[in-house]
Amino acid sequence: IRNLLRLLLVHPDAVGLAMNSLASGTFAVVAGISYRAWHTRTGAIAALVAGIMAQTVVMATVSLALLPVYLGLPLSAITGSIVTVIIPFNLAKGTFNSILTYALYKRVSGYFPRSSS
Repeated sequence: IRNLLRLLLVHPDAVGLAMNSLASGTFAVVAGISYRAWHTRTGAIAALVAGIMAQTVVMATVSLALLPVYLGLPLSAITGSIVTVIIPFNLAKGTFNSILTYALYKRVSGYFPRSSS
């Protein structure tokens, strides 16, 4: 929702917003599916770590495929930044999101309806 509002109201970079949405979506889907399968405190931590790893792998792969075309740079210029920029950034972003999620989940989960499945 945040990315859609920014796109409509502020007119930022659509490719950047799409990549941010992909990163966040990957993290949320993998962590959510993992946590649903192992609904314990240890499972929550494992699910968050799985979400971080999935987000990092997906974004490194997408960056290799998309950024050379989008930025008009040779692939060699992007491959150098994968290890020095893309991977550390996504690990940091995922870790930050995981810490916030872990700290806030129990406090806010009561406000959301539970599925019957």
